[in-house]
Amino acid sequence: MDQITFEDLFHDEKKVIKPNQTNNQSPIQMRVLELLNSGETSALAISEKLIDMGLFNKKRYITNKPRCYAEVCLILDELVLQGFLRFIEDIEKKDRVYELVKE
Repeated sequence: MDQITFEDLFHDEKKVIKPNQTNNQSPIQMRVLELLNSGETSALAISEKLIDMGLFNKKRYITNKPRCYAEVCLILDELVLQGFLRFIEDIEKKDRVYELVKE
């Protein structure tokens, strides 16, 4: 059994997800991990950055939401199931916010 020290209770570093910690990532999943590790928490912002990187096309729904948004949310939800992320909130069905799980 691992014991923690008193200092560990107040240690507030974010967990860094290493690519080899998850199962067989695609290039898109690798970029999502990089964006999460750099502090990005918004699924919509991650989608926009992936479009800017050229990993998705620029097609959008009539609401102006990128078509890749659903796929990005699926990747993020998978990371939640694996215990790397925590789902925080769904902002009026326009965006979803996540945070890295602390060690």
